[in-house]
Amino acid sequence: MALVSDIQLQNGSVIPISLDAAGNFTAASFTATTGFAAGETTPISLSGFLTLKSANNVAAWLQTTKTDGDASFYLNNDSNVYWNVKVSGTAVDSFVIETASGDQAGRITPFSIKPAGHIGFGTINPPTDVVAEFYANDSISAAIELKNAKNNIVIRQSAEATSGSIGTITNSPFGIKVNDTDAITIATNGNVTIAGLQGQSDGHAIYNEGVLLTDRTKMNFVGSAVNATDVGDSTVVTVQGQGSLIPFWLEADTQDNIDLASSNVGNGLSGDVSPALGGNLDVITYDIVSTSNRDIEFRPHGTGKVYATSLTADSISAGIFVGGTQSITGYADNPLHWTVTAGVTWTFGWWQSSNSQWWLLGNTTQAGTFTRAQAEFYIPTGDIADVPTS
Repeated sequence: MALVSDIQLQNGSVIPISLDAAGNFTAASFTATTGFAAGETTPISLSGFLTLKSANNVAAWLQTTKTDGDASFYLNNDSNVYWNVKVSGTAVDSFVIETASGDQAGRITPFSIKPAGHIGFGTINPPTDVVAEFYANDSISAAIELKNAKNNIVIRQSAEATSGSIGTITNSPFGIKVNDTDAITIATNGNVTIAGLQGQSDGHAIYNEGVLLTDRTKMNFVGSAVNATDVGDSTVVTVQGQGSLIPFWLEADTQDNIDLASSNVGNGLSGDVSPALGGNLDVITYDIVSTSNRDIEFRPHGTGKVYATSLTADSISAGIFVGGTQSITGYADNPLHWTVTAGVTWTFGWWQSSNSQWWLLGNTTQAGTFTRAQAEFYIPTGDIADVPTS
């Protein structure tokens, strides 16, 4: 018997019959205009070999009662590389999409979902402590790409042979956000900006009182009086007062030193607008000198005085007035020494007589202390009224 037209099955028009369980029903040579259709109203337009149409919900049900059995649906074409969509009892009841032909040795499972929702790409058994696992057979294919086709920006995450990486593979910056705010940005030239602090690849950012200076690739501390140590997240540099160098290496790999030798300390202090000392000034074996015939002045503020426990001068120019007072206890216990010529030093000290008159006593030797009886001469003092006014 041959069909001369479509078979249309309508509600109530076909009474179910018992089919031979050992028999098969075979249909062949269907065309695009022939096939099986089932529905509630007629005629039913065919959309394929099997067409089911209803105004209610439609479902196709495949079930196996075999222990650890598979319920599969296969798709194939002329290349005979057919695909299998199934529920696999042998894979812990996972939903699986896989190729069921081709090179079986290199075949992987393109997609799977475990009953608890763990998704596997390239694996039928993703770990249960991740939402999804991406599995590849080698480092060439072990990568995930996200492409913005409109702006041609591609982000790639790869598991290479010896390392892993993530970033853009187009000429685009790469960033990491925190709370929808850029926290780390890597520019196309490799410069990294972290929360507003920029460290460039060609050097370190150096600031002076908040002002950005020229970047340097190296900073080296040399000399026994300079000590640099790591303390937590910081580097602490301790600089003593003398004999140290702080070299700065320039981009041309040449060295530019800051010399802390005493001969150069003065140059540094001359530019200090607030040269307040935090301790005693110890010149050790060096002198305080001036250049270009400049004077060295000591100017105490207000009622302040200049004190010297021991003072030696090569010469004292006439007309110099030393303010303040000198206190001498007893008979010139703390005398004043004047060098009157090379190798000759005289000693002077004030002495007060019983009538309250002051006498300036002198000795032509350099004595630490001397009494009135040891004085060789005196310089008389008189009433200031006796001094002419002009």
